[in-house]
Amino acid sequence: MINNIILASKSKVRKKILEENGISCEIKPANIDEDLIKESLLKEGATPDIISKNLAELKANKISQKSNGAIVLGADSIIDLNGNIISKPFNREEALEILQKLNGKKHFLISSVCISKNGSMIWNYTDASTLTMKQLNLDEIKSYLTKIRDKELYAYGVYQIEAGGRFLFSKIMTYTFKRKLMNINKSPRRIKRDAGGRNKNPIAKILRTPEYKSKVKPSGKIYNRKKSTFKS
Repeated sequence: MINNIILASKSKVRKKILEENGISCEIKPANIDEDLIKESLLKEGATPDIISKNLAELKANKISQKSNGAIVLGADSIIDLNGNIISKPFNREEALEILQKLNGKKHFLISSVCISKNGSMIWNYTDASTLTMKQLNLDEIKSYLTKIRDKELYAYGVYQIEAGGRFLFSKIMTYTFKRKLMNINKSPRRIKRDAGGRNKNPIAKILRTPEYKSKVKPSGKIYNRKKSTFKS
């Protein structure tokens, strides 16, 4: 059994999801400058899905460079509203502005998972959830914000789908971090020499595959899970 999984994130929600799927992990946050990286990638014309994938990969690679032989998992989520990225708020006033922008609108939560070893990515997956926020009045939005502590607000953004943020939405076509583990579970079961013996650990199954192929969606397109097609 693989028992040296490192989660390159300080997210307690992601740690809980891994543990619920039988994967023990050690938390080592990558602490990369996400805003600087986003700005650089946007200047190069990168789309939200590519940015999410790159951030997850950078987190995993940074920690795996310092953790020889260990399996490191990095993850990232980005809010995409009409092609524009909504970043984490710097203060509560900005958090209120963000929720007012999203109020009553459909948007995408682009999420990526990357697995790295010895400083290099060996597997990644990116997909999107379609969310429709309820039409809330100003008092309801302010009341919601009072229930979020500063630590969570500035670290994770204005909502967490796997946590209390589900209240905000009237409709969620979901593809969250938890469901990514289901995709890992569907991987081929052929043994990869450095992955150890057979077991039911979903991470181990990925590491046994003969090839590690990226499943990032094409640039400039968002996956529509309901119709199984791509939208430009």
